[in-house]
Amino acid sequence: MKLSALVSTLALGGIICLGCIAVGPVSELVAGKEVALIVWDPAAKVEHFIRSAEFDTSVKSFGFIVPTPSVPKVEVVGSKFFTRLAKYTDRVTPAPTSNREGVKAASVEVVQRVQVGGYDSATLKGDNTKALDAWFGDHGFKRDQRFSEWAKPYVDRGWYFTAFRLLSDDGTAKLEPIHLTFDTLEPFFPYREPPDPVHAGSRRDFDLYFLSAKAYKPVISRKPWEVEAITIPEINGVQRYLETDLRLPAGTLDGYHGAFYMDHSQSRNGKDDIVFIQEPESAQQVPRNSAFVLAGILVALALSFVGYRVFRH
Repeated sequence: MKLSALVSTLALGGIICLGCIAVGPVSELVAGKEVALIVWDPAAKVEHFIRSAEFDTSVKSFGFIVPTPSVPKVEVVGSKFFTRLAKYTDRVTPAPTSNREGVKAASVEVVQRVQVGGYDSATLKGDNTKALDAWFGDHGFKRDQRFSEWAKPYVDRGWYFTAFRLLSDDGTAKLEPIHLTFDTLEPFFPYREPPDPVHAGSRRDFDLYFLSAKAYKPVISRKPWEVEAITIPEINGVQRYLETDLRLPAGTLDGYHGAFYMDHSQSRNGKDDIVFIQEPESAQQVPRNSAFVLAGILVALALSFVGYRVFRH
């Protein structure tokens, strides 16, 4: 598929998926397993966003959109990326060329077009939701009023939308993991989705890994994201593979740690994106010094007991 044919191949009746929910004839697309990894560089304020998902669908072509605060570098990683990561954390989970064009049309700017790993993608920026909705409509994507509702907060903030297009021949699509690298003031996962009345109540399995050099906690609308979590104290056993797969210089992830989150929510309606906020420095020192604090308490108790025995005699 030639790069110049991107706009036409983004058409042909594609269904837009926001996160893992379709916008348009939602009965034709059902979200399956989703797993993602966020690697956050707090010094450079750069996020590596890697995501894999499966869909059951009766259509042969569809797409999905990822919103980002800046223009992302679009790549893919190997199909075994999450399998290797899952084995390291003792958790079993299912297993480029770029052309910046700067084409403007009807208040929508096509910032870049990228074909990589079986995907055709276009990164867009719209002045308003009406113009953005019209662009997708002009290029054959099926959507309804929920799309504008979902896109408005990102448009208001001046964010970009990277739309991916792929083909599904057998009705089951297991997507090769995408890898976006972009600048952002705070690490986040695009968790927001529009209401889905058709599949409401269906179980959604979502695993999220988060790694950084400092301790962070996930929040939604500034409230804790209440899901099951497993601490990842270090990544020594998988660091070399991560740096290779993400094309990072050796040693980039020295000292990185984080957590593994498991979400089985039946609905994301009315929920905001997941944002990771840094823990206070004092809180980050607790695990390291907890043994010394406990030892100090035991010594103090022992000395108090000895003093009491001396006083009694």
